Amino acid sequence: MADTRSAATSGNLAIGALYVWILAEVGLLLVATDFVAGDGINVWFATSQVLAFTSLSAFVLSLVIAVFCFVWIYRAMAIAHRVTPTLSISPRAAVGWFFVPIASLWKPYEAICQLIDGSGGRRVAATRTLAGWWWAGWLARAVIGLLSRFGGSVGVDGMLSRSYGVMLMLAAVIGIPMACLFQEIIRRVIIAQGNAVEASVFA
Repeated sequence: MADTRSAATSGNLAIGALYVWILAEVGLLLVATDFVAGDGINVWFATSQVLAFTSLSAFVLSLVIAVFCFVWIYRAMAIAHRVTPTLSISPRAAVGWFFVPIASLWKPYEAICQLIDGSGGRRVAATRTLAGWWWAGWLARAVIGLLSRFGGSVGVDGMLSRSYGVMLMLAAVIGIPMACLFQEIIRRVIIAQGNAVEASVFA
């Protein structure tokens, strides 16, 4: 039971951290929109320097928030293995696959699906659907990130280009619902694991 409470606490912390990230994404969206609308010149506040600082701050914040999510994934996967010992992806691998080139395109999604399946509950299929949409958003943001880096983020004048602002807008538009989806996945897994462990104790 203590492990379940620890996983639930980690999940709630990850949910809270994701709220912070959503606010950061909203701020980035506002700054990028102002920058694009004014073509980086006729802006209210989003100069090239402000946009660069905002995007860097959002990136650093995302790294911190990822730590909260990885801690939850690790602990929740450990509980899932107790509920369903036949799972093939270990808690360490569930986190580690995020950092493996090429395999990171699908293995983390597979790990989250196993986490959902192994936790049981009555909403497994629906939660897997949420995971599919969440992972599609993750991949879309990755593609946008690559395009923004290799598509010429800096103009000939040394300032950030308008296309870079557009990429940041798209990333934020995708990132906000993506974070909301992952929050809901965490909530459902916490409930499912709590019920599963309680049922095993009183079985």
